[in-house]
Amino acid sequence: MLTLKAFGPLDVRDASGRSLTALLSQSKRSALLSYLLLSHPDDLCRRDHLLALFWPGLDQQHGRAALSQALSFLRRRLGNGVLVTRGEEEVGVDPIQIASDVRAFEKAVAREDWAAALEAYGGDLLEGLHVAGAGPFMDWVDRKRERLREAAAAAAWKCAHESLAAGELTEAERAAQRALDLVPTDESPVRAFIEALAGAGDRAAAVNFFEKFRARLRDELELEPSPTTAEVVEAIRMPDSGAARLVPGALVQGGEPDTATSARVLAAVAGASGGSSGTVRSVAVVRRRTRQWLGLVGIGVLAVIGVVMALGRRTTSDSGDGSTATEYERTAIAVLPFRNLSPEGPHAYFAAGLHDELLSQLAKVEALSLRGRASLVGYAGTTKPIRMIAEELSVGTVVEGSVQFVGDRVRVVADLIDVATGEHLWAERYDRTLDDAFAVQSDIARRIVAAVGAKLSRADAKAIATVPTRSSEAYLLYLQGLDYWRRPGYQRQDYAVAQGLFERAVALDSTFALAWAALSQVHGRMAWLRLDPPPERLVRQREAAEAALRLAPDLPQAHFAMASVHYYGERDCRAAVEEYRIALEGLPNDAEVWLRLGYAYRRLGDWDQAFATLDKVLTLDPRNADALRDLGGTTLRHMRRYGQAVESYSRALALAPDVAQNDVDRGWTWVIWQGRLDSLRAALDRQPSDADLGSRGDARRNRATLLLWERQADSLLLLVRQSPRPVLDGQEYYLPTALYAAWAYRLRGDEVAAREAFESAIVLLDSAMAVMTDDWRVHAARGLALSGLGRRREAEAEARWLQRSPIYVRDAIDWGELAEDRARILAACGDEDAAFEEIERLLAGLSRVSVHTLRLDPLYDPIRDDPRFQALLVKHADPQPLR
Repeated sequence: MLTLKAFGPLDVRDASGRSLTALLSQSKRSALLSYLLLSHPDDLCRRDHLLALFWPGLDQQHGRAALSQALSFLRRRLGNGVLVTRGEEEVGVDPIQIASDVRAFEKAVAREDWAAALEAYGGDLLEGLHVAGAGPFMDWVDRKRERLREAAAAAAWKCAHESLAAGELTEAERAAQRALDLVPTDESPVRAFIEALAGAGDRAAAVNFFEKFRARLRDELELEPSPTTAEVVEAIRMPDSGAARLVPGALVQGGEPDTATSARVLAAVAGASGGSSGTVRSVAVVRRRTRQWLGLVGIGVLAVIGVVMALGRRTTSDSGDGSTATEYERTAIAVLPFRNLSPEGPHAYFAAGLHDELLSQLAKVEALSLRGRASLVGYAGTTKPIRMIAEELSVGTVVEGSVQFVGDRVRVVADLIDVATGEHLWAERYDRTLDDAFAVQSDIARRIVAAVGAKLSRADAKAIATVPTRSSEAYLLYLQGLDYWRRPGYQRQDYAVAQGLFERAVALDSTFALAWAALSQVHGRMAWLRLDPPPERLVRQREAAEAALRLAPDLPQAHFAMASVHYYGERDCRAAVEEYRIALEGLPNDAEVWLRLGYAYRRLGDWDQAFATLDKVLTLDPRNADALRDLGGTTLRHMRRYGQAVESYSRALALAPDVAQNDVDRGWTWVIWQGRLDSLRAALDRQPSDADLGSRGDARRNRATLLLWERQADSLLLLVRQSPRPVLDGQEYYLPTALYAAWAYRLRGDEVAAREAFESAIVLLDSAMAVMTDDWRVHAARGLALSGLGRRREAEAEARWLQRSPIYVRDAIDWGELAEDRARILAACGDEDAAFEEIERLLAGLSRVSVHTLRLDPLYDPIRDDPRFQALLVKHADPQPLR
């Protein structure tokens, strides 16, 4: 039998144990073999799917030729019978003829043989493998690698508790350290292990393990343990001090568990990272932490705590690993992504679309506490036990499902599990045609509500049963559009495909209000992200939203679409808040609507409501890294609550380590807070030059700014010369590379070259202005270029344009970006009075400007020697948090 070792560096050996070096030297072909074996161990894979993964840049003809050559090569090297086919389109690997350490690991996890699982896990999946030109495959490797690492960490924690129960302390600590090596940022199992050590009577070992954990966080991640973990350890250190009473997993009051309060959410409200498992607190500690948080965010949080307490912590139970597990009400529910048992073919979208719409149906039921999409997507294909998932999401019931196509019929299987008892509350198999898609999801939603004991109001029942379109074909196009709309990465191509599918849906049924609302959202997102220039997009966004409202005045998605028109297209956030509130009447459990409402409150400067809304989002969507980064971290940073901002970014990074923006935004926060460039430099060094950083654009532009602030003129010139595009653009800027070159030449003292570069930038910006007349980014860049040339009158005109912009006038967050560019323009123009007035506003108000950014930014050099500049640095050297 052949063996494929995929943990660590890839290795393939024949039956005699000899390495197949000729195969391993062909990275794409050995990667193809790995994918066939590991992603489809019991099934075959369609050739079209393999082309999309490994040869995305080739046309159909050349891609198929390359695939055929790769398969022929594998057959020659592996021998007869290893590769199997079905018809002309499907190919796979016979798992009987080739063994894999990954399969051994997954089987060990399935049978809960934790020691065997750890023995099989020999390192990160396909460590060091890079396949050029196969970006989608490398994305798959990253996702699979992360899931396997998390599963291995979970197995290590299980081994640690088993060893501890057997009295083998050394083995227990060794397994715990291995778990931390794999996933160092998840504090929930750390707390559970510390409690278990103390519960076994070895308080010294518990404290010692915590100290090692804390030292590791500080040295490797520049983080501190969460207050929750620190309080657990303090209770262990001083068990008789009254500071805290050790009752694993519960709050105590008068010696009895306080079953009305959720420790998980109180920890989240206090800003603790790492989830909820095994939190140990006394009532005094909880009250103290709650008072601290209320002092920070205001009375708006009180309402959120009321909502959270209604989730209903019931009791605690033994999770089987020596720790305790919180049990939540059955009405707190997570619907895991449906397994797609037919991943290739024309209906590959169906499982994702069905899952998405099922969530929308259940979001209508106020009696439920439904977990949001962002927290669920990471569990697609997971091997984690249900109880572990439930703990991470704080739910009492979990829905699992699968979708499989057989000919022209679809089989949908759904299973509702009570986490506390393991009881299957309800299960059903639907064998239907695609024409019955809506009826299936509607029936599943009704059955789930009934099975968990939630009350379904007459309005809820009507909303769930209302058929959105008379055309089954239009509905399937809508589901397919949702699949593209929800794909990660904010890719223009995905949105363009989604737009086309929604347009086809409304062409088939012009009364399909749900599709009109979705189409409106696509237009709005394309305009907001600058993927397609307004104003044409914004006109079409409003027209589609108005069509949805006209056809279905009570449809919550239609009001959500109109709210987005006000928010994205018109920046009228007061009107947006009204529409979001109407949408929430019909979708009270939709975390995305709550999140957008929070963004609107933030732009209005209503911080109490913004933070209260964030807490609601994290209750419904506890693993939503975007919410933690943006509504959490970015808002806190602008409010000069820098320590909390860093913690929020760190929590987002722990949840989504592959999202570069989390890492880079944390790096920028250290720059603003303490003037430290090393953390930002390290974060950027971890990213490729074209890494997507969300609103910050790509990593190249951030590196350019870092080099400018480090005054490394030669390195900056080299970077912009190597840029594949003449403009570095993103949601917050539109900067020609010539502009960066001009600043670099000026740093070198080469004034002639600097002026030539400024002139080149203006030529490009004048061309852009012809099609982006009202784009503040272009006006800001043009003002910077003009001021660099000393064309004061024209530059000041651009500064006045920025000052009159609706964003500057009424956006409590983004005004600072325009004000910062105004200050730079005015400083270069020699208008010191106006520049200092703007800088004073930035330092005193809500912005990302600090004394450290002023010291570092060379664009303030023209006014740096003015005594007023130094006075501002002294005055604002110790800024106080806003609110």
